[in-house]
Amino acid sequence: MAVQTALTLVSFEAGEDLSTYRYHFVLMTTDDNEIVHAGANAETIGILQNAPDEGEEAIVAIAGISKLVYNETIEQGDMLTSTSGSHGEEVDAADEWCGAIALEDGILNDIRSVLITHFTASRT
Repeated sequence: MAVQTALTLVSFEAGEDLSTYRYHFVLMTTDDNEIVHAGANAETIGILQNAPDEGEEAIVAIAGISKLVYNETIEQGDMLTSTSGSHGEEVDAADEWCGAIALEDGILNDIRSVLITHFTASRT
């Protein structure tokens, strides 16, 4: 069962409609410091905790244990990066951004617990 604990939350302005991106990876734009959904292998800032429309407050978990929507079969301990739809998928190549580590097994569209991270993964 997915749980959330001890989250560090930060509020930003939603730079687009994020009403369908709760528990998805997000990133901060460089020009306006707004939050938008993450693309494939994006340098994510964290995981969206609410579902704001454009211009509303976006609450982002930047550290701690959060929930995340999986894009594929994931095993506990897998390093996760973002897909083009902001879901979590396994890091499978060198120099991919790792935005979280899976704390639970899951499959496509499962919402599972992850540890939020911020680093470039090394794979050989």
